[in-house]
Amino acid sequence: MTQRKFSMKRMALKSTFGFTTVNHYYTEEERQVLNSYQSLEYLPPHSKVYRNWLQQQPARLDWDRWLMMGIIGFSVGILGFLLHQIIDIISEFKWELTSFYIQKQDFPGAFTFTVGYSLIFLVASCILVLYQPAAAGSGIPEIIGFLNGTRIKDIFKLQTLIVKFLSCAFAVGCGMPVGYEGPMIHLGSLVAAGVSQFKSATFECTLPFFSRFRNSEDRRNFISAGAAAGIASAFGAPVGGLLFAMEEVSSFWKNKLSWQVFFCCMVATFTTDLLNSSFHGFKYKGDFGLFKPKFISKDLMAVNVIAVFPAILLGILGGVLGSAFTHTNLVIARTRKKFMATIKGKHAKNLVRIAETVMILLIVSCVHIFLPALIGCTPLSCTYTTGDPDSQDKNVCYPTNNTDSSTEVNVKFYTCYVEDYKLSGENGSYRILRNGSYSESATLFYGTGEQAVYHLYSKNTHRQFSYTSMACMLVIYFFLSCYAAGTYISCGIVVPMLLIGGLYGRMIGRFLVDQFGIQTDKYWAWMDPGAFALLGSVSFFAGVTRLTMSLTVIMVEITNDIHQLLLIMITIMVAKWTGDLLTHPLYHALLEFKCIPFLTPEPLLMRNDGSVLNLDLFTTQDAMTHPVKTVNIFASVHSISKLLLGCTHGGFPVVKSLGENLENTFCGEITRLELRNLMTRPELFIMKSDFSATVRMPHVSDIMHPHFRVSKKSPHLATDELLQQYMNEPLYCDYYVNLSPYINDSGVCVLQHFSLHRAYTLFRTLGLRQMSVVNHTNQVVGTISRKDLMGFAIEERLERLLTNPPRKLSRSVVLALRKNYGNRKPKKTPADEDNIAQDNCEPVQADIENNHL
Repeated sequence: MTQRKFSMKRMALKSTFGFTTVNHYYTEEERQVLNSYQSLEYLPPHSKVYRNWLQQQPARLDWDRWLMMGIIGFSVGILGFLLHQIIDIISEFKWELTSFYIQKQDFPGAFTFTVGYSLIFLVASCILVLYQPAAAGSGIPEIIGFLNGTRIKDIFKLQTLIVKFLSCAFAVGCGMPVGYEGPMIHLGSLVAAGVSQFKSATFECTLPFFSRFRNSEDRRNFISAGAAAGIASAFGAPVGGLLFAMEEVSSFWKNKLSWQVFFCCMVATFTTDLLNSSFHGFKYKGDFGLFKPKFISKDLMAVNVIAVFPAILLGILGGVLGSAFTHTNLVIARTRKKFMATIKGKHAKNLVRIAETVMILLIVSCVHIFLPALIGCTPLSCTYTTGDPDSQDKNVCYPTNNTDSSTEVNVKFYTCYVEDYKLSGENGSYRILRNGSYSESATLFYGTGEQAVYHLYSKNTHRQFSYTSMACMLVIYFFLSCYAAGTYISCGIVVPMLLIGGLYGRMIGRFLVDQFGIQTDKYWAWMDPGAFALLGSVSFFAGVTRLTMSLTVIMVEITNDIHQLLLIMITIMVAKWTGDLLTHPLYHALLEFKCIPFLTPEPLLMRNDGSVLNLDLFTTQDAMTHPVKTVNIFASVHSISKLLLGCTHGGFPVVKSLGENLENTFCGEITRLELRNLMTRPELFIMKSDFSATVRMPHVSDIMHPHFRVSKKSPHLATDELLQQYMNEPLYCDYYVNLSPYINDSGVCVLQHFSLHRAYTLFRTLGLRQMSVVNHTNQVVGTISRKDLMGFAIEERLERLLTNPPRKLSRSVVLALRKNYGNRKPKKTPADEDNIAQDNCEPVQADIENNHL
């Protein structure tokens, strides 16, 4: 018994800090946040109103869908180009003047300018996000949660798009240890959410085009395409963007959607690459239409089977360090959250959030300006050719001593002395001798993170960077990027992940070079630090995110190094397996931290011995919420108003009476918003005295589908004052509403003895917002919502089933429960089974209310 208690405490501790293979345990405060989220139905409600609207739409041709995909791809491509150019302008101006001050040995001036210049953009970035908090971070967990079926506030507003774009450009450009690839996923989804609907809630305008896409299924599919286009534009990887959306972002996918998303990604990549090939910092540089990989990997080399062993080692290291990164990120986020809870006042909290980012910037600036002076200079003597833009070796400086390695021409010199001598050449093409020294740290730290990754991936530069410079940057970037990722700026950590992994990967490659020397034989040419930097990047990326197929394709597309494909795959798989033993993936851990309801493809409940508990042993009545609020298909205005004011449920089963003892017969579902909409339309109210043998059916054309499916802020929703008026006036007890044209006739219900595992699969596959549970006579006895099917909720229900069974349990069920939970007393939890919200809401302790005519 003592061992069992210790095991539970250890699991709770591990779950709190991210080291877990079981479901996250939510505190009472976290459950309140969790219950505040509403669920979304993937398919439109199959009501008479919807079917009537569907008949009036144009023939279901696919040309307009392909056109919309092209428009989204083009728009996201333009946005990616503008973001890249703005970042280049901000960053290059900063580093040009900083280098000018440093070369004059004016370190106070360099530090003052760097901090002052960067603070302008950083503070602006923070203020913008404080104005629109939905733009903070990368936005990837929010997009994953929305596409999984959770409504998240403000993530698709026009203000969020503008703030996200500017905040990300300012934060990355000013030198924060973050990247822009993550926010591009959110930006792509924002563009798709707005463009596909051809309407704006901000400007309160609706254009008469593409109206048939204004339904939940098409909107969510276009948002998935926008997220994929964001990745494709950021990395120049159209296939990788498609696979990323399929593997990580989207929860619902069809084969036909794959082709359309592929086309969208192709257009986005083409647009961004075409414009980036011609402009740098909005200055025309020629080379129009000359597409280049994001990180050029020259000197493709054959791979030896022996390289599999270092790849496995890098995979293990990437899984461990990636899990440590996730763990550290969660610890910092929870510490920050607790600290902010102690601060009273909105303005004080905002000042602390700004001060937090300013502190990171000051640390980064100190490192950039002063660390290269501490590490010192590295001797350099090499020759290179200039003036030939078509030369493959224009960025390679060959050593004058055959025992040394090559270096890049564009290394940084900081305060190191260097001099170039012209040896020979004519007609603008010259052979240059370079003597002096360069700064390894400045080469890595100066510029954007992408430029540092480019240096790490360079091949045949075996000894360009020493252990000291790479180790310093590894430690600094590991913690600073982990800390900066949770601050109030719009930023991502994709480039920092590539950089961190590239650093330790290149260190291992440098170790092999030191042990075995520089290899020129083709059989051993794979022993190159640049190649190991690439493998290190994918190992850390996979260790943090657990991506597999999409990450493999993205890395091949951005480096154009197909020879490394097998090693990349091996490294990624080993890193994923290692990481899965330690923590959840980062984005899913952030979903838990932000208390966003999320259903995984398969339910996972772990036993004490590490085996998976089979939910086929249990039924839906073991996990359902009961009693349940219902509404009659012919309900009085008074009863509907009382129902809406008396609870906050997001949806209700609709029932009718078929005779004695058959009062709660299930016939469909209706949402809270739809009921509030109907309450604003008194022309649909029917006096009880007007009922005859045949109840008058309202005209379906009274409310068209686009006007019926309104948002929470729509003026067509009944206010609480109006509902209270309906309740107070006895007149409305005699007015009724016929709900039959407006209910979802295809609402899903299952028997109370239906398999819990199969109910979970049905719920997750169809993207339901709720599922009604009925008995053998089709009477509603309970309901299952998204939160009822989350791992922690199922575990608590099953634990109560053992301690206080409401029915006689089979022998197999009892044995499974005792093996998992033992013979212990009921555990008190912050939420009882009655206040697990029916759907995004706090439950109401009341009897089932039905109105019969």
